[in-house]
Amino acid sequence: MNGHFFAYDPSTGVLTDKGQPIAGQSSVSSLAIGGDGKAYGGVQSSGQLFAYDPDTDSFSDKGQVVAEQPRVLALTAFGYRLYGGTGNFGGSTLSAHVFEHDIYSGSFTDAGVPAEGERNVRSFAVLGELAYGGTSFGGIASHTNPHRLSPFASALQGTSL
Repeated sequence: MNGHFFAYDPSTGVLTDKGQPIAGQSSVSSLAIGGDGKAYGGVQSSGQLFAYDPDTDSFSDKGQVVAEQPRVLALTAFGYRLYGGTGNFGGSTLSAHVFEHDIYSGSFTDAGVPAEGERNVRSFAVLGELAYGGTSFGGIASHTNPHRLSPFASALQGTSL
């Protein structure tokens, strides 16, 4: 079985397997802590987002972030909103997308393609009023197409962080 979520307590050294957040998914590929105190993560194979509630020790499936995007590779939280990026498997010709998730309403917004032809958004962070991310064409170690840091200002314009 792949795609497990775990908790580590550095004060005790205890590592606890919490199980698969979404059954049948191949990996947990990104994590962020939301303003509601839950851990949010993306999975590969279906492009779904999940939430882990430490108070109830349970998972909830939040749905697919962007249609036809099989991987959630990058995720960051700012208050009660999550920002992230998707990716595709080798052989795909689809460009990666940027998305926003409103924790309260549960809605997803597809902010579009950050760079045409780039297949993966590999990193994401919020700085000031903008969300920033890095893309790659292929795998993590792509030498021909290194990560690019690009502001997604147009995608988030008018959005209150």
